[in-house]
Amino acid sequence: MGKFWKDHPLLSRGRSGLTYLLVFALAWVLGSCRGGALVNPNCPVNPETLDFGRVAVGATVFRTLTISNPGPDSIVGYIRSNCSDYYLRDGAYSLAAGQTATVTVEFDARTVGEEDCAITTGLTGCRQILARAVVQAAPRCAFSPPTLDFGIVGIGQEASRLVTVSNPGDVPIQFYPYRDYCGGFYVEGNPGSVTLAPGQATQLSIRFRPSFAGDQSCSFPLQSPGNFGAVCGPLLVHGVGSGCLLSATYYNFGAVPVGETRYASLTILNRGASTLSGRVGVACLDFTLLQTDGTPWNGNYSVRSNDRMDFVVRWTPTVLDSASCLVTVGGPECGTVALKGKAISGLSPALRATR
Repeated sequence: MGKFWKDHPLLSRGRSGLTYLLVFALAWVLGSCRGGALVNPNCPVNPETLDFGRVAVGATVFRTLTISNPGPDSIVGYIRSNCSDYYLRDGAYSLAAGQTATVTVEFDARTVGEEDCAITTGLTGCRQILARAVVQAAPRCAFSPPTLDFGIVGIGQEASRLVTVSNPGDVPIQFYPYRDYCGGFYVEGNPGSVTLAPGQATQLSIRFRPSFAGDQSCSFPLQSPGNFGAVCGPLLVHGVGSGCLLSATYYNFGAVPVGETRYASLTILNRGASTLSGRVGVACLDFTLLQTDGTPWNGNYSVRSNDRMDFVVRWTPTVLDSASCLVTVGGPECGTVALKGKAISGLSPALRATR
């Protein structure tokens, strides 16, 4: 080393060269120090900055630090945080040469704003590690209605319902509707990513297409990226898959003169795997169940798999009034048929005009 300084070309310049070397050495020392401490350029802690990104208030996020010992001596220390929102799980380390340890840093987002913290490594010459996060107000999401009830839907058939998703909060929300998530319920179309500013709303069409009979429910999530989790949801959906299908759920007889008769032809279809049995009932004035040949029918039925049964409802109004009646088709989730009609005077329009 003595020979290096003796033979250094800058020293041959006399005092000016010596002054240059001293200034260079001082600049190197100052550039390697922070807060008056000598900084080790080979500090074995990685990364130097922990960025937690944007975090919703009330959420907890984790990041990891890696500390390694390149040797040759063992190192012992404790990584610490003096900030209440940053917590280190087991920050103590004792590493022989060549060993590595991972330390988990937990950030609890409590107040809205920027949260920075200096984390010390316990190693001489190592810079402090900067931990930083931006805490945002928690996103909010609302459904209207909060629950979708599809009622009874036949196997192989579909029913759709609309739900309004709104953002009543103070920060934008972004979510991805799961198109196919639970059983026979799915989002119609392919909406992709949806972003709603505060006060904005959008509508989603949810469809129910049962593939089996029975009660079916699901908690439909709208997943959000980042640290917010499933900010929207879950939306509760419910429906009943039925192997019993009716040819109609509503029939209007229209205007019928008192004393005259009209007929409604209806069909029970069995799309299930087993025989369908039950009883058809109608308990309304002037309405009667008939077989297809016109004979009275007690309502009992038994329909084999992939078969059908036809029947008739007869209406002969006896009083001037609007009429409505509900035909109940008993059995495993068969449903009802709503009947409607209006009884009018039996006189012809020409005769009524002369009176």
